[in-house]
Amino acid sequence: MSIFGTPTSGGKAGAGVTSLVTPNFNTNAGDLVVACGINFGDTQAMSCADVVGNSFTADTLYTGSNLSLKTQWFYKLSSSGANANNNATISVAGAATNLVVFAWSIPISGGSAAFDVSSYIDYVSHASPVPSASYNTTGTDEFVLCLLYDPNAASTWSAGTGYTSDGATSGLSNRARGEHGQFSDGPTAGKTSTWAYTGGPFGEAMTTFAAKASGGASAQPVIVVWMG
Repeated sequence: MSIFGTPTSGGKAGAGVTSLVTPNFNTNAGDLVVACGINFGDTQAMSCADVVGNSFTADTLYTGSNLSLKTQWFYKLSSSGANANNNATISVAGAATNLVVFAWSIPISGGSAAFDVSSYIDYVSHASPVPSASYNTTGTDEFVLCLLYDPNAASTWSAGTGYTSDGATSGLSNRARGEHGQFSDGPTAGKTSTWAYTGGPFGEAMTTFAAKASGGASAQPVIVVWMG
């Protein structure tokens, strides 16, 4: 049985800002709390805070190649407190920019969570379904988050096989959306997450975050750029 429960989540996008707050989501003590920020063209790292006061670990700051994006995940493996109206604020150290923020609070029971791996990729265009960069999972109980950014909001998107949609961000024409999936088929080399679309595409970015039931080594972050 998986240690991971059904997440609560929320996302928001805004233009010309240096920080942005997600919609409220419920957090219980001990939850795995994960947030992701995507900003357009800024050169500085981001930071994350929430209402509970969790101290977040910052993952790799990914830099886009086809799209001028900075992307970064933040996580707290076991929330230090509870709040039914928790939210996450992601701030950019540099100039005001277009910013996307999305956060999840995932209940944990019967064990503890550990970070496994993250990935990032962006495209000029790609046929549907669009795959993430491949990544290697090292656990047998994995919880995977995937955040998609569609800068032109030109396509209609649906969650990939094995994933549940967490909805789209409010603001900026719903340019980003999240999905989650729980998998027990690992360890798995060359795993990908997907989104399917109709209309477009005119460029998109995808980033993934995988946590595992604790035990075993973590994989290294992966970044892949697709030109086509």
